[in-house]
Amino acid sequence: MADSLAGIDQVTSLHKNNELQLLCFRLGKNKDLYAVNVFKIREVVKYHGNLTIISHENNSLVEGLIIIRELTIPLIDMKKWFYYDSQNKNKDLRPYRIEKDKGEDDIVMICEFSRWT
Repeated sequence: MADSLAGIDQVTSLHKNNELQLLCFRLGKNKDLYAVNVFKIREVVKYHGNLTIISHENNSLVEGLIIIRELTIPLIDMKKWFYYDSQNKNKDLRPYRIEKDKGEDDIVMICEFSRWT
């Protein structure tokens, strides 16, 4: 127990030494590597539930809504987000969707953004 607490203390005091821990991920096989500060991540889960579609627009970043432990969360396609152009808000983002092979798990990173999950 003492070792666990020491490890937690070490991680939570990283900022004192200007250190940062990142979760690295790719949006496709052999594609660019991206990273998110672990303190912004609430959890990473394999998702096997349903997706409630809320928009059928070609320029939508939101794929739909998912429910995890009775919490409704908007699901944003990160690859589409990287191609979003604020100067051309009607840009068709469908070609930039994250594609996965049949049988691959859906991995969802749940982050806090502007105090919203």
